[in-house]
Amino acid sequence: MAFFKRVQKKVNDLWYPQSVTWGKAVTTREVADELSFISTVTRGDTYAVMENLGRVLSNFMGQGRTVKIDGIGTFYYTATSTKRGVPTAEEVSASLINGVRVRFLPLSLIHISEPTRH
Repeated sequence: MAFFKRVQKKVNDLWYPQSVTWGKAVTTREVADELSFISTVTRGDTYAVMENLGRVLSNFMGQGRTVKIDGIGTFYYTATSTKRGVPTAEEVSASLINGVRVRFLPLSLIHISEPTRH
């Protein structure tokens, strides 16, 4: 479910949805506690794995790879360009990129809960 508020832009007086979050951020400890509660792994073991997950994701993504984690989702990079485009392929270079973001596509709960059909 998306959480948003309605915001009117002063530039064009049009209304747009703007994403918002609720409450304080969930901590690593809270996630580790929840995972240990629903599994057979201790909180300490879960916490240790989660502490290193960022480093591992960064390493693989630094190699230009997408990371797909079963039960969680997919992490990948997107880039934004400084210009609308250039006339020839030869003119395309990294200097045209002005921003890189990590995107996350969560695994849909619908796919998890659907029964397997043979």
